[in-house]
Amino acid sequence: MDEMDIINSNVGSVEAEGFHIPEETKLLALRCLKGEMSFDDAISQIISEYRS
Repeated sequence: MDEMDIINSNVGSVEAEGFHIPEETKLLALRCLKGEMSFDDAISQIISEYRS
């Protein structure tokens, strides 16, 4: 199972509960799992998008 499979599995569970995960958020999660960015940086980026 690769990183994107892990993300899609978790996204499926969340979306089954009625939430939507944007593609940009999935890509941020992928970058975190690959060690390209920290989870703190990803969360900061998500928060800043909602503040705009």
